[in-house]
Amino acid sequence: MRLIFYFNKQVQLMDLAYKIPSFLQLKLDGVEAPPQVSDADAEATGPASRRSSVPLRAPGLRVSRTVRPVVSLSSRAAAASVPMPAETAANAVCFTVEGEEPSFDAHWAPSIRAIGAEAEGREFFDVVVEAYREPQRRRHGLGLVAEGLAWLEAWREEAGNVHELALAIWLKDVVLDPRRHDNEGRSGRLALEGLGRVGVPLPAARRIRDLIVATRPDARPFTQDARLLVDIDLAILGAPAKDYQAHERALREEMAFISDFVWRRRRIESVKGMLARSRIFHTDVVHKALDARARENLAATLERLLGD
Repeated sequence: MRLIFYFNKQVQLMDLAYKIPSFLQLKLDGVEAPPQVSDADAEATGPASRRSSVPLRAPGLRVSRTVRPVVSLSSRAAAASVPMPAETAANAVCFTVEGEEPSFDAHWAPSIRAIGAEAEGREFFDVVVEAYREPQRRRHGLGLVAEGLAWLEAWREEAGNVHELALAIWLKDVVLDPRRHDNEGRSGRLALEGLGRVGVPLPAARRIRDLIVATRPDARPFTQDARLLVDIDLAILGAPAKDYQAHERALREEMAFISDFVWRRRRIESVKGMLARSRIFHTDVVHKALDARARENLAATLERLLGD
C-alpha cells in the first residue's frame, strides 16, 4: 500500500482509531457482531474464547472469476533470477500460476493450519475475498494477492515464517479507502480480529498484524520478514516495463478522485523520493534482482510526467 500514501497528503485524515468499516465487520447470523477484543483481554482468555460460538455467516462467494496478475509468473521468475519449481512442493503454499486466482484450498487453508489455527476460517476467507472484489479496486484486488504470493514463492528461502507472510499478503490490503491514510492500520486490526476468531494463537496473529502495519510508507521494517514483505509490496517497480505501466494505469484509475494536476504533482514527488533512495528494496536478494529495473521504470515515469 506504500505507493498510494504519497498521493494522499492533502486528503483529510479521518478516524485514527482504526475502526473497521461496517461493510467489513465479521457479521453473525441474527445478532450484532461482538465487540472487538483487545490484546490484553485476548491474551488473558486464550485463543478458544476469542472465537465466537455463533457461526460466521459466509457470503456464499465462489472463486470463479479469473484475475490475472499484472506480472506474469515467467517474467516474475526471470526478474528475480530464481527458478520457479516445476511442481509445487508439499509445503509450498504460495505458488500461483498466471491467470489462476488464489484459492481457499491451495493458498489460504494450508497457511492457516500451519500457524496453529483451530479452524480453517472459511467464513473469514469469504469476507476477505468479498473485500477484494469491491468495485473501486483497480490495482488492489485479488490479482495483487496472486502477485504477492508468487513473489513470496520465488523468495521463500528469505522468509523466516512463510505461512505468516502468506497470510499477511492476503490481509495487508483488505481494507482500502484511497482517500485515507490509515488503511494499513485498519487492515491490521481486521487481521488480528479475524485470525483470533478462527483460533490463531495470539502471538502469531500479532506478528501478522505487525507485518501488515510495516507496509505503511512511514514505517521502518525491523524484522527480516517485514523487510521481505515491504519488498514484495514494491516488487512491481522492478517488473518488465509493460507490466509496470499496467500497474501505473490501474493505480491512476483507483485514484480517479484526484485531478490530473494533483496526481501529476504528487506522483513526481513520490517518484523523485524513490529515486533518491540509496536502496529501493530492503533485502539483498530483491535489491540485486530488481533495483536496476525499478530505477529504469521510475526514471521513465519521471521523464513522462515532467514532459506532460
